[in-house]
Amino acid sequence: MKAQGWTAIRDGIRRLFKGARLALTPRWRRGLLRGVAAAIEHDTLPIESDSMTVIDVGAHKGQFALYIKARLPKAEVHCFEPLPQACSRLEQLFESDSSVHVYAFGLGNKDQVSDLHVSQHDDSSSFREIGPRQVSQFPGTELAYLEKVSIKRLDDVLARETLKKPILLKIDAQGYELEVLKGSEQVLSHCSQVLVECSFVEFYVGQALFDDVYRFVVQRGFRLIGANCSAHDAAGRWLQADVLFGRQPADTQDQSV
Repeated sequence: MKAQGWTAIRDGIRRLFKGARLALTPRWRRGLLRGVAAAIEHDTLPIESDSMTVIDVGAHKGQFALYIKARLPKAEVHCFEPLPQACSRLEQLFESDSSVHVYAFGLGNKDQVSDLHVSQHDDSSSFREIGPRQVSQFPGTELAYLEKVSIKRLDDVLARETLKKPILLKIDAQGYELEVLKGSEQVLSHCSQVLVECSFVEFYVGQALFDDVYRFVVQRGFRLIGANCSAHDAAGRWLQADVLFGRQPADTQDQSV
């Protein structure tokens, strides 16, 4: 059987196991009934169990928020999602949970109105142009249409002094992660952990790759403490991963990276 056939079988089995596990947890089961599957693939990451604030950038329909509220039920969650349709689903999912706050705009390094490149699979939408590698690696993620949406800086939206610590900042912005980080310097200085989706090849035109994101975060006092491969090629080389950074002790920080 060809490699693509085995990949399809493996992915199908993984989805079945994920669905079975989601059905066992009431909160996640309710999400499934609304068409939202909690992002339990983050279970293997050493996310701090005492985090009191979670900032979810690129929240989409609430996959990560749904997951993290089961793992950290006492946390306040701030969800940012620029795609109107996805944001509407997100608001409906948490309409009865006052600890989840939804913001209907994107984040970046400056205030502006920008084109959101909406993918046929809308969770692959980006402020950057969808590249050929993205479409070939993930069929069905071609551009569907452009939509004008607002972008703001996280530092201008959340008052860092009022956020309960420890703080987890999660960013999944489809190639726009470094721009989000640049607009989050002050909030970042108060975070204990940062979870970023990083790419090792260009899926979106002009996007920052892993090395750029790693350098930026490490220079601000963090170290890599965990990662999950979310996409790889036929040879097993990592193409994309969810990378978790934790705060380094002050006396071990190295600003020379």
